[in-house]
Amino acid sequence: MKRKLNNQKEKKESIPFNNKKGILSFNILVMIPRIVFMIIVFVCIIALVRLFIVSYYDVDPLIADVFTHSLVYSPGGVSTHDPLSGRVYPGIIDGVQFSENDFDLEHNINLGNNRLIAAEIRLTTIPRGELPEVMYDSIYYNKKWFDNWKPLADTRIPGLSGADWHIQEIPVVVHSSHGVYGGKLTIRAIIPRG
Repeated sequence: MKRKLNNQKEKKESIPFNNKKGILSFNILVMIPRIVFMIIVFVCIIALVRLFIVSYYDVDPLIADVFTHSLVYSPGGVSTHDPLSGRVYPGIIDGVQFSENDFDLEHNINLGNNRLIAAEIRLTTIPRGELPEVMYDSIYYNKKWFDNWKPLADTRIPGLSGADWHIQEIPVVVHSSHGVYGGKLTIRAIIPRG
């Protein structure tokens, strides 16, 4: 009988997690994979949240589109405007009025802050048969800032201290004293970054 008890004591002592210290170390060893898995899940959740949160909105193309639509479709823009009915004929430009620069774009197209955008507007006719291409004088929206921002846009400096070109070409019909011609309205807008 003594031999059986000794044998059982040896078996109990050979199991390392049978006493209080052994149980504590066993629980710590079991918790390590759980803690590692919890850290991985936590890092994945943070990465997903940061992926779907947008902290920077690039609205420069939208500003250029709003300016272009205001220029072409509003009564104060470059399109032909009937003063009696108030109707605007988008895409039809009076060449005589354009060559005389009879537009007050800063007053007619109000985009709020005058330091948001500056633009050069060019009108050219498309050559047809014997008729050569006619290029009208450029008109400017916010000319002072256009002249200031043009070197920045040409150098393409990255970061907040630069400016970007937004160039759009719109097919138009040009009424001139010689007749009606197809043409192209080129809007070269500069928008500063920052």
